[in-house]
Amino acid sequence: MSNESAAPIFQQREQSLRELVSIARNMPNFEAAWRNAENAVSGCEAQVWMHTEWQANGHVRLRLDSESRLVKGTLGVLQQALDGATAAQIVNFDVNAYFAKIGLQRFLSPSRNNGVFQVTRQLQQRAAAYAAANA
Repeated sequence: MSNESAAPIFQQREQSLRELVSIARNMPNFEAAWRNAENAVSGCEAQVWMHTEWQANGHVRLRLDSESRLVKGTLGVLQQALDGATAAQIVNFDVNAYFAKIGLQRFLSPSRNNGVFQVTRQLQQRAAAYAAANA
C-alpha cells in the first residue's frame, strides 16, 4: 500500500489528464478471463472490472480495468494505492481523502467520482468478507 507518502501530483487539468492516460497505458495486464459478471463493478458510467487475489500473507493482489482510458487511469491510481494492502488497510481507506491529497479529486467529474466510490465500496466489501472468513 503506497498512500502514506502521497503528495500532490495532479496540479493542472491538462497535465493531469495526460498523466491518467499514461497510467492507463502502463497498468499491469488484466486477463481477459477476469472480464466477467463476478468481477464487473456496478454503478459506474463506464464498464469497470475488479479482480482480487488474496495472498497467503493476507495482502491483496488488486487488478482494475475499464474500457475508458481516463477511467482506467483513475483506477490505476487507486490500484497503485491499494495493491498489496491488507484487508484492514482497505476497509479503512478513504478514497476521497486520498484523491484530495494527491490533487486528483478536483479533476473528477461527479460521475467519475461516483464510479471510483463504487469500486472502492465493492473492494472494501470484499476485504471485509476476506477478513471475516480468515479471523
